Amino acid sequence: MNKNILSIIAALMLPAAASAVDVVPNPVSLVETGKTVSVKKAEKVSRSVDTDMDHEAYTLSVSPSGVKMTGGSETALYWAEQTLRQVMMQGSDGRIPC
Repeated sequence: MNKNILSIIAALMLPAAASAVDVVPNPVSLVETGKTVSVKKAEKVSRSVDTDMDHEAYTLSVSPSGVKMTGGSETALYWAEQTLRQVMMQGSDGRIPC
């Protein structure tokens, strides 16, 4: 696993796993450190398509240096953006988990 602190891996067609972050669909995998990052830092987003992934699968990683989204297609990246929006709406004091 890379150095990203929060890794959310979600695929719309896979069974959902329990999650500490309340997002729809539920993440397949979630790793939290108990730390937070400012929403301003989370606005530094990199996006990339990985055609080796399932068409609707994506990963969303939030770290102090920013957000990295990787999806199997542009559709998957759209779903990653929606998940990030949900996480950002749950943040308090301008901070979100990482």
